[in-house]
Amino acid sequence: MHIILKNILLLFITGRNVHVTVLNSFNKIVCTHLLKIAIILFFSLNAYAQKQAVSLPFKNLISFTTQNTVKLEVTFNEQTSSNTKFAIKIMDERSGKIVFDQTVTAVLSKEENKRIFSITNLPVDIWTPTSPRLYQLVFIATTDNKTLEQKQRIGFRFFESKNGNLYLNGKPVFLRGIAINPPARGIPDSVEKSRKFAEEYVKFMKSIHVNIIRIPNNEIWYNVCDELGMMVFGGNYSSTVNDEKPPKDYDKAVAWYINEAFADIASHPSLMIYAMTNEVPYEGQIGIDWEKFLSYAHTQLKKWDNTRTYIANPGYGYGKSGDICDLHRYWGWYYCSPFTFLNIRNNEAIIPFKKGVQPVTFTECVGNYTGPDGKYNLTPDHKNPGSQLNWTGHADWNDQARLADEHQSFTFKQATELFRRLRAISIGRPGKVIVVPAGSII
Repeated sequence: MHIILKNILLLFITGRNVHVTVLNSFNKIVCTHLLKIAIILFFSLNAYAQKQAVSLPFKNLISFTTQNTVKLEVTFNEQTSSNTKFAIKIMDERSGKIVFDQTVTAVLSKEENKRIFSITNLPVDIWTPTSPRLYQLVFIATTDNKTLEQKQRIGFRFFESKNGNLYLNGKPVFLRGIAINPPARGIPDSVEKSRKFAEEYVKFMKSIHVNIIRIPNNEIWYNVCDELGMMVFGGNYSSTVNDEKPPKDYDKAVAWYINEAFADIASHPSLMIYAMTNEVPYEGQIGIDWEKFLSYAHTQLKKWDNTRTYIANPGYGYGKSGDICDLHRYWGWYYCSPFTFLNIRNNEAIIPFKKGVQPVTFTECVGNYTGPDGKYNLTPDHKNPGSQLNWTGHADWNDQARLADEHQSFTFKQATELFRRLRAISIGRPGKVIVVPAGSII
């Protein structure tokens, strides 16, 4: 449209004298009015385009909160003017009460076009799973009488690993999680990426006392978890970091975590644990290389966001890097029996070396591979046929789906109950398993 109007103007301006001499008076009037309309539209579109160009100067905003502070990291598309003034407004979404509305001064970052703003001692209510209070943060930049702003929803909470326990807002929390959740689980996009489905799913999880789930980076799902009080374990659940195994350029990889893998989820109050990888090698030289990189990356990421915890190598890293010792144990599925979960009574039985006290999570521990028909997948050269033979055996093929379901239900109940019973003797005892998310399904 812009180009068409520009061409109309050029036609009228360059050829007007020639055409007007052969037009009758009526046509002259019509052409004159068309010219006026074209001029108005042309300059209106130019003004609109200029306004659009300057109204989106922020490449990214990330908010890091504690119980009463917020650190805002703003990345601009271009360098800001020296006379640019900044302000932040924070409002309680529930009551509409404004808890902060002042100009703020930026602290320069090492990265070009990035500014850091910090506010402390805010009179706010904390975000918890039972009372997920949310606030609207408005960042305002003013230059030469032009005011630009961007909004972001935040919640005030702090999640940490301390003395072998996990704490939310200074209180110990026992995680009860589910690992495999939508989206990206084969359900039609129109369903699994809809807000209605996400709300119903999360509400159901909470109704069965699940308090943390693992989900991919999806804004709709994170928003729902923020609103309903569901804690989240997310990030880079992958065997690569920026498509490398492991990265050779450590700082480039850390920048990838910050600017790509974690940037879109870091402001969500529901996010409690970052996954830096998943089940990367932990033995031999390749294991040493991964551990060296993850230790470095964890140290740098903690400087960026220390309001959450990190699992560096979920499954097999044993917490050598990161804040949590995470294990993937499929007792009762691929091998042994459900009662092997009794091993969590003794740290030495599941961790093959002496180490400092850390919280222990089982982010994959209960589950098996069944197909759309409910029967165990008899995948060649895999653990499935063995577990199928152990748990459903040579029963009639028509009974396999029912027996598979019964076995999974039985194992799930046993694992959950053992976690519950042994929790009392585990919490707070050095060298013991401290915190586990019972019932994580993979």
